[in-house]
Parts: sequence; C-alpha cells; structure tokens
Amino acid sequence: MVAPATFIDSLWAVKVLCFDEGRVTVPALVEILDKDFEGNEPLRQYIINRIPKHCTGDETLDAFSAKVLHDLSGVSGQTNGRGGRYYPAFYAHEIFRPLGERTSATPDGRKAGYPLSRGLSPSEFLTGITPLHMLHSTARLDLTEFTDSFALEMTLPKLDGERGQTVLASIVRQFLEAGGSTLQFNLLDAAALRDAQVHPDQHRDLLVRVCGYSFYFVKLSRTQQNEVIARAARI
Repeated sequence: MVAPATFIDSLWAVKVLCFDEGRVTVPALVEILDKDFEGNEPLRQYIINRIPKHCTGDETLDAFSAKVLHDLSGVSGQTNGRGGRYYPAFYAHEIFRPLGERTSATPDGRKAGYPLSRGLSPSEFLTGITPLHMLHSTARLDLTEFTDSFALEMTLPKLDGERGQTVLASIVRQFLEAGGSTLQFNLLDAAALRDAQVHPDQHRDLLVRVCGYSFYFVKLSRTQQNEVIARAARI
C-alpha cells in the first residue's frame, strides 16, 4: 500500500464536507475532483486550511487514522491471487511521485499530478507541520500491524553542533517511545540545494534522503531535485 496520509485525509475530508457539514454532496465533490478543483479554489483552500490533516496533532483525526489503519491491517493472512498470504505494508520509496503524476485530484485538496504522501509522512502540500505534531500523531498508531517500510520522514533545517545532536536525539527517543518503526531525517538548506542545481560540480558530495533511501542530490533527476527543494522550502 502507499500514501496513507493522502488516503486518510481524503476520507476525512469526504466525511466532513459531505456528511458532517453538508457543504457539498458526494456526486458534486466527484465532479469537482474530475475538474481538478477548477472554479472551486475557495473550497480547496477550505479543505487544506480548515479541515485537520494527518500529522497535525488533531486528536479526533488521529483516532480516525488509527481505526482506518487497523482496518487495513485486517488483510493480514488472507489468501492472495497467487495462493500466498497477504502481509500489510506501506511502500515508502520513490513510487509516491510517479503514482501521483498519474492520479487525479483527491478530496484532501491535492491537485491532479501532484505527488502522493510519502511513507507515514504528512501530505506534500502542507506547511507548518512540526516534529511534535508528527510524533503525537504517530503515537496513536499501532505500527506493529504493518510488516515493512512504514517510514516517517522529517525535513528539518540544518542542525549543527551539540545543540543539533541533542535535538535529533530527543526526536529519535520520542519516536521510539511512541512505538515508531522507521524514522529518517533530511537536514536541508533550500538555498544550498538551488545552488547545487546551478553548480553541480561544487556539490557532488551533497547527500539527501529521497524516501527510504539516500542519494547524491546532483545525480537525481530535475523533477526529483525540485521535489526535495520543495520540502526544504516548507520548513
């Protein structure tokens, strides 16, 4: 499975918009998504800014997320089409971007062609997400129900010296105490990344975490580079 934040946030948006508030009907929402929110930007901004999202620390949504993921884990042990057994897992790696390119707009406010969410991380278009929010939401989930690759990626500004080590150690400790599975960091400087695009020869040793793996920034495709820069710009 892929993109739990996209999935959870979309389900929650449908619940809020169509059933709790009655702001729009399900058929009308489907039509809006088919048109990629064209002519409905105010509604899209309402969804993005007023409806809680995964990893924002909202307790009601976190409880909903825990239930949804628990229900998904129920495929464990069921027979698949090849006679084997299903094991629930979230694939955290590069596929989130190419799948997003082929996926239409989703009810969480994501526009067509935009990347899906990465691993356990919040949706790509959100801003203002703090490590505390992410840790709080992770603590509500039972990650032992999923066998592999459920990675939470945190993009942070560059943290140097003893203070940086203390901050990172505290985050790792809290993540483990919350029952976390896999945690990966990106310590990024958007200006340095943009300079690396212009002067790749001067930044050949610049490593970044893509999603589930690290790679030299200057060897990534332009699309991948821009996606990593966009993460840094949201800090």
